[in-house]
Amino acid sequence: MRRNTGISMDNSIYPKARKDGLVTSRVSDETVVFDTKTNKASCLNNLMTAVWVECDGQKNIETILGVLKSNGH
Repeated sequence: MRRNTGISMDNSIYPKARKDGLVTSRVSDETVVFDTKTNKASCLNNLMTAVWVECDGQKNIETILGVLKSNGH
């Protein structure tokens, strides 16, 4: 049974993370993402890295949440 959290998910949305123009490097338990277009870097923790990886344009939000939960996030 699904618990009502008051949040509505639109299962027609299939998020796709941008990959072009990015250089990534795993550093300890974080991922550093450098944007070659803006010359800015971002640091993703384990959860945000997992979300970014799963946003491949093939999975809807509910599926991504299921994958994250099954992986202990």
